[in-house]
Amino acid sequence: MMLRQWATGAVLTAKTRVPRFFFDIHDGETIHDEEGHNIANLDAARAHARHALSEMLAYELRQGNTPSIRVHVRNEAGAHVLTARGRGEVLIDEAPEGVACTRVENAESGTLSPLDRAAQHAMAAQRAIDADGSAALRHWADMLVWAIERAILRRPNAASRRKPE
Repeated sequence: MMLRQWATGAVLTAKTRVPRFFFDIHDGETIHDEEGHNIANLDAARAHARHALSEMLAYELRQGNTPSIRVHVRNEAGAHVLTARGRGEVLIDEAPEGVACTRVENAESGTLSPLDRAAQHAMAAQRAIDADGSAALRHWADMLVWAIERAILRRPNAASRRKPE
């Protein structure tokens, strides 16, 4: 008989001893795992905790919640071996009505603001990462562009900062 461990892809025979790990969930309440899971090793338990945590966070976000969840992993002896933590939040910033997202330029030199230059560099990084094909790096580049866009949307409109003549 063969058992396939999804977290590692390793094939184990029925005679192979597989350790048991317990996954306690803390999300404002504590749910103790009394049954546990047979998982090949600590790395596989880490992958299992990460996957379970991501599923729980996704569910809570779809419900409109702002979750903060911890998964404490114990071994067969009951010793704490790792903790996976996750938070979820969806932020949507909108420009106030009638306010365009414009570049802030230095009045004397016509140069871009440091934040606008950062946005250009971040978008160039996205293009370079796309050419390289790295999905993981693309995620982080997207997050950087998103954070810069949020900062740009939050800064006062250049026109509103001008003093009346």
